[in-house]
Amino acid sequence: MSDPLSMTQIAVAPKGEIMDYIFFNKRYTQFVGAINKLSERQDGYDVVVNDLVEVGLQRINDVLGPLLTELQEAAQAGFLIANAANQVPQPFPVYGQPIQFICNNAAFPTFTPTPYLLAVDDADPNNWTMLSTTSYNKTNGTLACIVVGVSPTAHAAPTWTISTSSGVWSAMMAMEQTATNAANQAVGANNNVIATVGTLNTLVATMQAGPVVSVSGKAGIVILQIADITGLVDALNGKASVASVTNAVNGAQPISAVLSALSKLNPTNNQLVLWTGPATCMSIACSSAAQQLLAAPDFPSMANLLGVGPTGIATQVAATPISTSQLQPQFDDKTGTAYTFVQADMNDVVTLTNTAAIGATLPNNLPKGWNCLVYQGGTGQITFTAQTGATLRNRLGQLKTAGQYSVVSLLCVSNPAGNNATFVLGGDTGP
Repeated sequence: MSDPLSMTQIAVAPKGEIMDYIFFNKRYTQFVGAINKLSERQDGYDVVVNDLVEVGLQRINDVLGPLLTELQEAAQAGFLIANAANQVPQPFPVYGQPIQFICNNAAFPTFTPTPYLLAVDDADPNNWTMLSTTSYNKTNGTLACIVVGVSPTAHAAPTWTISTSSGVWSAMMAMEQTATNAANQAVGANNNVIATVGTLNTLVATMQAGPVVSVSGKAGIVILQIADITGLVDALNGKASVASVTNAVNGAQPISAVLSALSKLNPTNNQLVLWTGPATCMSIACSSAAQQLLAAPDFPSMANLLGVGPTGIATQVAATPISTSQLQPQFDDKTGTAYTFVQADMNDVVTLTNTAAIGATLPNNLPKGWNCLVYQGGTGQITFTAQTGATLRNRLGQLKTAGQYSVVSLLCVSNPAGNNATFVLGGDTGP
C-alpha cells in the first residue's frame, strides 16, 4: 500500500514559491495519483468481496441444497409415502411370507411406517400387497415386512409406492381374522360330518353284507308289526311309563348347569348355540351364507365363498357389494371434561370438545386391534392416561394433543391376558 498524500506535499510555502502553472500542475498530479491509488485499492477490495460472497453462496448451496431438497420431498409425501424397490432377486408377494424393500427417494429418512402398510406397483395399480411392518432402517431405507394380504393378480414388480395408515388396515386385519376363525370352525364342522358319514358307510356296508332270509317267518321286504315280535307287548308293559320317568327325574336335572342353560333356549330354524360363559349360552342366527360355508367340501371352496381364493373375488361376494357408507367411520361427539373409551369406539372418530382440559382414559380390557381417531374440537387440551393394568406408549413420550383441531390415533397392539392392554398413541401430539 502506498503512503497517503500529506498536507506538506500540497501546502503553499510562506514565501519564495511562485504560483504558476508548474505550481498547480505539480499539485494536480499529486491529487490525481492519490485518487488513482484509492481507486486501485477499491477495485481490489471489490474483487475480494465478490470472491468471498461467491464462496459463501457456494457453501450455502452445498450444505443447505440437499437438506432443502429432502425437506421439500418430505413436505410433499415423505412422512406418509415412500418410493421403494424390493431387493434383487425380486420376490413374489406370498401371504404370510417375509418381504423386503429398499426406499430410494431422498426423503426416506423422514418416512415413518405404521404397523400396517400398503404397497402398490408403480406400473400396475391393480397389483398391490398389504404388509405388516417388522423393522425399518432410516439410515439406508431398508424396510422389512410380512405379507398379510395380496391382490388377486399379485406379481413381482421392480418399483413400488408404499403408504402408511394406522386404522384402516387394522380394521381389515380384524375382518380377515374373523373370516379365518369362521373358516376354521367350518373345517371342524366338516370333519365331524366326514366322521359321521364314515360311520354311516360302515353301517350300510354291514347291512349289505348279506340279505335278510326271514323275520318272524316272513321273507323279502319285511314290514314288522308289534305282534310279529314275541313278548314285545309284555316287555314294554314292564318298562317304566312316561309318567313314572317324569316323576323320577323331576327336580334331578338342575345338577347340570349346562343342561339348565340349554333348557332356557327357544330353538328355531337356522340357529346355532353360542356359549357366552361356562354355563350361559344364547341362540344366534345362522344365515344361508354361513350354512354354505359350513357345507363347503374343502378349503378352496371355502376360500372362493369368502372371496379370497386364487381366482379372485367369488361371485357370491360380487353379487352383494359392500357400499362405501358401510366402511365409513362413525362420529361420536363428546362435550364433557372426562371420557373413558369403550369397545364400541373401534374404527370410529371420537370428538372431545370443551374449553377446559379433558382427561381421556384407556381401559385395560380392550382387545388387540382396537383402534380409533380422536379429534380435539375445543381449546381444552386432551390428556390420555391408561387404566391400572394397561400401558400407553408414544414414540416421543407425548401423551397429549398438540392443540385445538389436533387429530391423533389410538391402537391396541396387544392384550394377552385380556386385562393388560398396550396402546400406542400417534399423530398430532404435544407435551
